[in-house]
Amino acid sequence: MNKRIRWTTLAFAVFATLSCAATGEKAEKAVPEARKKEIAFLDKAIEKEKDAAVLPGLLFKRGHAYLEEAESIRELKEKAEHDSPEAWEYARLLLGALRDFEDVTTNFPQSAEAPESLFHLGVIYDAPNLSSFGLALNYYERTIERYPGTESARKARIAIDQIKAYLHDFEEGRHGVQ
Repeated sequence: MNKRIRWTTLAFAVFATLSCAATGEKAEKAVPEARKKEIAFLDKAIEKEKDAAVLPGLLFKRGHAYLEEAESIRELKEKAEHDSPEAWEYARLLLGALRDFEDVTTNFPQSAEAPESLFHLGVIYDAPNLSSFGLALNYYERTIERYPGTESARKARIAIDQIKAYLHDFEEGRHGVQ
């Protein structure tokens, strides 16, 4: 393991510790602060990183951090006005996650992070606020096709079944009312 990978691993361990260290009301403020620091750290690391073996992991971790941060403000966004600062921040975070996961799957398709990145693209479009089931299904199906036998493919199969069941129930309910 080279020094750069060890240093990066250590930095993530520190961020994870910071995220879990606080309790109660302090935790509500500490976790988002730690996540924002993690994202800022990853921004700098990605900017400087030239090693193609390390870059997919950094991109995946930043995409995941964006996704977690978006999830943490989703309730605020849903309670706020459509054009509120929370709604714009939520959109910015989702776009950041989409960009990073797409970057991994496009530029590093053989990396260890590629299957989970492709799966996460489906998760984003499957989210209640987007409900872009067609796009979600597309990403889930691509995960299964490109990375059969992986944990990501197994989760994608479950997600596909859940979407199809939801759509089936929706159609039955719609036709039953008529």
